Amino acid sequence: MLCMKATFKKIWLMIFALICLTAVAGCSSTATPSQPTAPQPTAVPPTEAQPAATAIEVIPTPTETSMETAVPPTAEPDIRGPEIAVPAGSEAIIDGVLSPEEWDEAIQIELDDEYQLFLMHAGGYLYIGVRGKPEPVTSICLDQGKQVSILHSSAAIGTALYELGHGDWDLVQDFEWCCRETDNRSQAQENINNHLEEVGWTASNGLTGVQEEVEYQILLSDNPLRLAVNSIGQPNYRAVHSWPESLVDDCGRLSMITGPIPEEAQFSIGGWATLSVSDD
Repeated sequence: MLCMKATFKKIWLMIFALICLTAVAGCSSTATPSQPTAPQPTAVPPTEAQPAATAIEVIPTPTETSMETAVPPTAEPDIRGPEIAVPAGSEAIIDGVLSPEEWDEAIQIELDDEYQLFLMHAGGYLYIGVRGKPEPVTSICLDQGKQVSILHSSAAIGTALYELGHGDWDLVQDFEWCCRETDNRSQAQENINNHLEEVGWTASNGLTGVQEEVEYQILLSDNPLRLAVNSIGQPNYRAVHSWPESLVDDCGRLSMITGPIPEEAQFSIGGWATLSVSDD
């Protein structure tokens, strides 16, 4: 009997202890708020190795600047070309020879130790003579208002034409070549004269006459002429000799002389020479 009482007492203590443990666990779960479970990385199936990312230089896109921080654009230098009163002279034969009897009355401009420029007018035409290096390639940029003509002489003569666009000058006519004859026989001279009548200017072929000399004949208009002259020759066909010497635009660009000429160009015509005729 005593043994049974002891057994019941032990069972009762075990039940009481179990009830207490359950109560304690319940109190703990209500006293401490549960913590959110951290997100776990999603498993990604293995893929082929990818090359490391290469740094790319990003060019910033221009944006509007507020008035307070805006910086005014740098003004272009106001380069003014020379103004030349061209004297009256003789009507020259365009044969690539600066004959003294034809060019004595021309004004002579020394470009450097190798190049001289001659200017005169007669019979309603401007005459330009260039003396420089052998087998010359010569190009004259001529202002015609909203157009610029490129008057070229080398192994042939030809005209290219630019027209003023939206800030740039656009090539609207590439060179049309003429007068490839390298002698001064009657047919060659006739072709040169026909070119003058058709387009208002002509020149000697750079391989005719005296090898260091070129002659141009340009129809005068009622307005003063604005132009620039460029020439190259043997042995260095990359050294451009320009007049005016301050020429900084695409008129003096090497490709404008040797070709192919650019589809678009920038001309600062105010920096070209302004020629007016004089009877003195």
